[in-house]
Amino acid sequence: MRRRCSLAGHPANVTNCRRSGSGGAGLSAYADLRPGGSAEGSAVRPQARSLRLAPGEIRNVLAIEQRLFAHPWTLADFEWLSQDGRSLNLGLWKGEELVGYAVGAVDGPVFHLASLAVDGPCQRRGWGGRLLHASLERAAGRGCRSCRLEVRRSNVAAQRLYAKFEFVVDGVRRRFYTKPVEDAWLLSRPLPTEPESQTR
Repeated sequence: MRRRCSLAGHPANVTNCRRSGSGGAGLSAYADLRPGGSAEGSAVRPQARSLRLAPGEIRNVLAIEQRLFAHPWTLADFEWLSQDGRSLNLGLWKGEELVGYAVGAVDGPVFHLASLAVDGPCQRRGWGGRLLHASLERAAGRGCRSCRLEVRRSNVAAQRLYAKFEFVVDGVRRRFYTKPVEDAWLLSRPLPTEPESQTR
């Protein structure tokens, strides 16, 4: 699973997402996706926690990138994120193994979700939802009032995930993606003013 949003100031892709709409459920509606929840039954449950993007972590992230995507982000992309004080990055660990990550940036009251990915063998277990839930909680804990992102028009799986979390379509950005060229849906949702729990 993957979707990417631009980060304002990123040298490779400088744009902004649109204003968030109003309304939407609090994150308590997705309590089963919290750490310790029941989304994946009795299987080993992954834990979401801060991803500092130290050199060792970047190597693990790049390994997932290169397994999943024909045009992965580069070492320079993740090094740039690691040095940006606005970044908000979470990793998803199964034991000691990194199996997913969500990276983005805080811009005042807005959290821009730039990329969310779960490694192939760990997909279709509800873990993408767990990672998204943790990212939204962490953003709310940093004072963000909304989350914005972009998603390919053809990426139905990601759209279903965001619909479950009550993201709404704000508009379309024509020919936003390359390789292949494709339009992007602009999505947003409000965040609760006080997060129900804190991600470790």
